[in-house]
Amino acid sequence: MRLAWGYVAVLVMVWVAVWRFGDAASLSTVVAFGPRWAWGLPLLPLLLPRLRGAVVLPLMVGAWIVLWPIMGFVAAGAWAGSVSAPGRPARIITANLGSRQLVSGLLVAMIARLGPDLVLMQECTERAEPAFPRELWSFHEDDGLCIASRHSIDNVNVRYRRDEPGHGAFAARYRIRFHETAIEVANLHLDSPREGFTSILRGAGGLAGVQAAIEQRRAQSRIVRAWLDHADPSAMIVGGDFNAMPDGAIYRESWSHLVNAYSVGGIGWGYTKYESWAIAARIDHILVGPRWKVTSAWVEGSDGSDHRPLVADLVLTR
Repeated sequence: MRLAWGYVAVLVMVWVAVWRFGDAASLSTVVAFGPRWAWGLPLLPLLLPRLRGAVVLPLMVGAWIVLWPIMGFVAAGAWAGSVSAPGRPARIITANLGSRQLVSGLLVAMIARLGPDLVLMQECTERAEPAFPRELWSFHEDDGLCIASRHSIDNVNVRYRRDEPGHGAFAARYRIRFHETAIEVANLHLDSPREGFTSILRGAGGLAGVQAAIEQRRAQSRIVRAWLDHADPSAMIVGGDFNAMPDGAIYRESWSHLVNAYSVGGIGWGYTKYESWAIAARIDHILVGPRWKVTSAWVEGSDGSDHRPLVADLVLTR
């Protein structure tokens, strides 16, 4: 019994470490981006063989902590679409193409099946354009970021790495004529924590490398947030590969002022990035301003990339 409650206490500490210090302190960040499901493994040898009497309660508490706050289970989508809202519907897809030169046949088929209004793509080149016929789409490519829109694109602004074209763009902002309303849409591909993690494997700096990557990513998110603050946030859509999970400090600081479509309209863990069978993370997001109501959000199956496409159904209210 004491062993069972001791294990629950460890899970609470892991939960607090991930939520409070993930993307803030190096060790907690390693835990946050690691295989979170593994914290549930002790449930099997420690508790399941003794599944009787008083030990049932710590088993249930421990399982809830692992599945919900640690692994990040979302249930809000079960009731998100039950309240209708008048307005203009829109379907948005964001997909990191994984450095592919062409849009895969799987993604093309998915777009044809879902009929989105906007498709935001990262790690994308101009060679993706043939997948979006000009008579149906407005297409724009900006140094690694692509947008395909069923509605006309009126204006484009881009933020480049190293402040000049040719080194990749980490943010692009578009003004789109969505029926009678001008909306702001941003497509992001922010820096990854991967370089910090590989510093541990190389023995080059260890956790100090992770901390350096955290500070770089925090600074970049602040820059993009300040840049987007110049636009009207009420009907804004911000999507893409944030390389940040919604329970991390960087996300809370720069992005929690917008509504996360999956957090209010999804069911499940919402993992969009898969490193292997063991490690997955929810780092691709669709965020919206207060005029948008989220009716549903979900993650599609693999399209050949190491990222899964994220889809959100929205309604632009008046």
